[in-house]
Amino acid sequence: MKFLFLHGGCHGAWCWAKLITALRGMGHECHAFDFPGAGTDATPRASITKDDYVKAATDYLTGHNLNDVILVGHSLAGVVMPDICTASSERIQKLVFIAGIVLEKGERAIDYIPEDRRAAYFELAAKSGDGTVMWDFELTRRIWFSDLTDADAREFFPKLTPQPFSIFLAPSTVELSLLSAPTTYILGSQDKAFPREKAAIFAGKLKGTTLEGNWGHPVMMSHPLELATLLNAELF
Repeated sequence: MKFLFLHGGCHGAWCWAKLITALRGMGHECHAFDFPGAGTDATPRASITKDDYVKAATDYLTGHNLNDVILVGHSLAGVVMPDICTASSERIQKLVFIAGIVLEKGERAIDYIPEDRRAAYFELAAKSGDGTVMWDFELTRRIWFSDLTDADAREFFPKLTPQPFSIFLAPSTVELSLLSAPTTYILGSQDKAFPREKAAIFAGKLKGTTLEGNWGHPVMMSHPLELATLLNAELF
């Protein structure tokens, strides 16, 4: 089978490396790319919009002539997956959200950020000079890297890039009930970014299959073999 992986906020294609190695070992074809302004992509972050994210994904699908794809998105990537599925419905076989933000039409990602952190997003974006948000190591370690080893957290943190805040502010334009592909939502019982109760709300919007693992937010980095095994068992 063919996978296309979409990274979450501040991450890049690099975050999928261990999972891709595991899935390729199981015989699957795997692809990942950097969203505009992320990873090694040099697009100026001040000008990036949600539409740019969607175009990057559809261009990748077309450019690599990918069909019957399982689209897998982590965290913030969840907000663009419905748009990508709508734009490339003939190429997408299934959608898999991993700790992903799932929005009904008209909703925004920022509205699902916990209130104790929400104001800081606006403040960081205003101070950044290019409309981006980026967290320090201590907060990243506590919330988003909670189940990584300290060595892995310190290795991965320098790879993070500032996240265009525009993605959080863009309202969804897709009716979830009209998605052409079936969905699976994978949540982590130890997730500090989106605790189980909130992740269950996201999963419930999709009305598809929901799976759970005993891990935190960055499961593709912290438990790549377990996630690969779960994907392999659930989807094939």
